[in-house]
Amino acid sequence: MLVRGSVRAIVLVEAVARLAAAVMMAAVMLIVVADVVLRYVFNSPLAWAYDFVSLYLMVGIFFLVLSDSYMAGALVSVDLLQQLMPAAVRGPVDLLIAAVGFVVFALIAYVGGVEAVGSFLGDDVVAGAIAWPTWPGHAFVPVGAGLLAIRLLLHFVVRAAALATGYEPPPLAVPQRAGAGAPE
Repeated sequence: MLVRGSVRAIVLVEAVARLAAAVMMAAVMLIVVADVVLRYVFNSPLAWAYDFVSLYLMVGIFFLVLSDSYMAGALVSVDLLQQLMPAAVRGPVDLLIAAVGFVVFALIAYVGGVEAVGSFLGDDVVAGAIAWPTWPGHAFVPVGAGLLAIRLLLHFVVRAAALATGYEPPPLAVPQRAGAGAPE
């Protein structure tokens, strides 16, 4: 019951993060188009466009969809080795991968969180024509890596229970066909 509720909660959070990333992607397109038009038609580019897009929007787009991409099976994986493994070995290897991934992304989330808080408290800015604060871009790291760490922990718990009981639950990560869009 706790796992089922946790899965529902993370799916909801991933949907919100995915929507935020989509809005950011649209903003990138609008800003770049406006900058190009203003630069080449009116010889008056947006001085802030490059920094804003690279410091905030691109970082947000990348980190906000990490967990959702994992869930959808859209991250790069080497499944050839998994296909060659005996069925009895696949489950434990899957557990090991989820455990290592959880530790790595939990550490990334922790260090990213420390960095974001330090950046905020230190009023860190990027030197340039506009003194952009660095903490908003840093804040996406712990959010995205933290979501993926939680997703990996859930994957670990469900796979461990499946190995212990012999019951194969529905997958938490929905694999996609090569070249496919969203899961059907």
